[in-house]
Amino acid sequence: MRYILDTGWIINLLAGKKDAAEYIQRFDPEDIGISLVTVAEIYESAFNYANPEEHIKIFRAFLGNLAFPIYAFGLCSCGFLVYPP
Repeated sequence: MRYILDTGWIINLLAGKKDAAEYIQRFDPEDIGISLVTVAEIYESAFNYANPEEHIKIFRAFLGNLAFPIYAFGLCSCGFLVYPP
């Protein structure tokens, strides 16, 4: 794994931003991942919406379909991809 996606990437992927999806698709899924911190930030941000349950449901579906792993900090030596590229 070479890169960890920051929260901005995940938010834009969840929002269906075509440019984010196209950029990420250029990478081998084995070269990217997300951190547990990003997962926590997405969950926390869901509570800023009028319908947090719906946002959590969408995020859980996203996590269930990931083609790349979730990492705890300290377990990888990698760079971070910050949105926008």
